[in-house]
Amino acid sequence: VNNIRNMAENLDLLSEFPLLVPQNSKLTAFQGFITISGVDYGLKVSLPDASMHASKFSCDIKLRNLIRGCEGIIAQRLYHAKNLCTFLRELKTFAENLSTSVSPDHSSVPRPSSVYFKTLIEHIEGLGWDKVVEIDGTFTRLKLEAVDSLGTRHLLTLAIPGDYNRSAPGCHCDLPMAFEPSWQEYCSTLTSVYNQFKNVVEGYQDFWSIMGELDKNTWVIDSGSVTQSSVSRRIVVADNASMLMKVDPRNPRMFPEIRFLGADKSIQPIRERLNRNVDLWDNQRTLLENLASVLAIEFP
Repeated sequence: VNNIRNMAENLDLLSEFPLLVPQNSKLTAFQGFITISGVDYGLKVSLPDASMHASKFSCDIKLRNLIRGCEGIIAQRLYHAKNLCTFLRELKTFAENLSTSVSPDHSSVPRPSSVYFKTLIEHIEGLGWDKVVEIDGTFTRLKLEAVDSLGTRHLLTLAIPGDYNRSAPGCHCDLPMAFEPSWQEYCSTLTSVYNQFKNVVEGYQDFWSIMGELDKNTWVIDSGSVTQSSVSRRIVVADNASMLMKVDPRNPRMFPEIRFLGADKSIQPIRERLNRNVDLWDNQRTLLENLASVLAIEFP
């Protein structure tokens, strides 16, 4: 199977980079040219073993001048690449982004400078490459992984602005509330954003634990759409009756927003019990415990 996979990868490599010539029958060394923005650049790559960790890369003076100041990030991408074809794709995209390109309105605009890439790679190295799950070919979007105290993985996607690190990266993650880290221009780093993210994640542990208990012990309608950011649940409370709840992730043990859905004859008795027993709500108990007590029902 591995031989077939390696053969397929080499076919992809030679098809996508036809100016690159194998230097031996084992396909562990290549020399030739890579075309970047219409210009051919000379390069050599050696692959001493099956992994990319011991690989070596060298190039002609034209390409060295183009990537000057970014050698560190090139070396890191070579080390972490899945295979040679993947690395060369990243190298090509990276080098293209160091030159000028055409904007959507067809005007010539500069891509991020070498200072941008140098700063970014320094900050990634400061954070640790082991935290980086994915990085796109333009090096303007990173996906980081944080593991919480319970061993759950959380992903943080960062959109890196062209004037990084003057401006903060845009953040996207699957949390109950928007994540907006504090940022001090030219002082904050990826590490400061990552640490803030981890702290915020830890702050939601009680919320996720309470919602998880509810998911495991009740009949949740449309449970397949539930994510870590979901603050609402619709659960079955009787035949032809359900209850839609919205929980405050900052205070998940407090009385939630509740709306009953279904036939009036099924809803009315449950609503009356809720109104009668609402004073029994105890913020020291979990959501499931309080609902069972206040509604006086056994969940399916």
